[in-house]
Amino acid sequence: MVLYSVNTKQPIAIDSAYIKEAGDFEFKLRLTQTSFFLLHYSPQKEIILLLEPGETVSLSITDKEHWLNYTVNDSEGTSLVKVLADSLNNTISLLDSVRKSYQLKGAVSANPDSVRGEFMDITRQIIQQHRDFTRSFVVDHKGSLACIVALNQQYDQRTFVLNSKDDFKYYRMADSVLFPKHPNLDLVAILHQNVTNFLEQQKLKAEVSKMPNVGSVAMDFVLPTPAGDSIRLSSLRGKYVLLDFWASWCPPCRKDNPGIVNVYRKYKASGYEILQVSLDKNRTSWLKAIQDDKLTWKHGGDMKFWDSPVARDYGITRIPANFLIDSKGVIVAVDLSVEDLDRMLAPLLIQEKKTDKN
Repeated sequence: MVLYSVNTKQPIAIDSAYIKEAGDFEFKLRLTQTSFFLLHYSPQKEIILLLEPGETVSLSITDKEHWLNYTVNDSEGTSLVKVLADSLNNTISLLDSVRKSYQLKGAVSANPDSVRGEFMDITRQIIQQHRDFTRSFVVDHKGSLACIVALNQQYDQRTFVLNSKDDFKYYRMADSVLFPKHPNLDLVAILHQNVTNFLEQQKLKAEVSKMPNVGSVAMDFVLPTPAGDSIRLSSLRGKYVLLDFWASWCPPCRKDNPGIVNVYRKYKASGYEILQVSLDKNRTSWLKAIQDDKLTWKHGGDMKFWDSPVARDYGITRIPANFLIDSKGVIVAVDLSVEDLDRMLAPLLIQEKKTDKN
């Protein structure tokens, strides 16, 4: 009989004991905090213990084959863990029984698809019932480390009872109570890190969903111009606008500029405009690049480099980057090459002219 500490990522064997002829065994521990342990005899004979300092716990095992039937005395944490284990084992047993029953029923049925559908419905009901039980357990015992067991229960190696996406509020609920109480326990720290990571991912997704994309109205902004006044994106409504993010220090941007110049000359008389937003941090370099590359369209830049609020609002993480915006302010394309921009503008501007006439 081996006793493992399971408070870290990897179980650590801390003690062993011989089982006496009468079936008795004993471990003596000195605990300074609530801790998890695993009582192990064989893969089918394991019991999770959740022990408090000062407890004298007794176990009585009646099922010598699988250790499924046992009683716990004088350990509230271990008793709660047993409640979870019993519910999970009963659910797995019921699922197995239903599966075998419907295998026999399907073998002799004239309509096996109907039998299969009925089996899936019953299986989903059983799984949902256990899921509801586990959720309620977390709500009722969120201050107990037994919640760590509840949140990590599995039907098999691939299937968890709860999942961090659909049941996230239960993970967060347990973390909000357990982490302040047990910040030094690895299992609690892992839960806290998982909750933190999930929240950060959700925040990032929310931010990305707000970022302009094809079909959305381009977010308005105001930026300083080379002349020292300001320009507002919405002031260009009524024209097709290429909103182009660039910088004097960006070689690919500078390489694209001659092609953008040619396209601008080709379509500027037909209701096409460009607003280039600079991610420069040096005003002199910005102005020199505009002059050197002969960029005669609209310009704006706050010289805040990657910290520019406009770049952040548009989700710019690399340059060059661009958005083609129609006359109503709706984004119709993103990150066009010079060639694609040229091909796309001609039919769009022709259609715009026809619409204006009508």
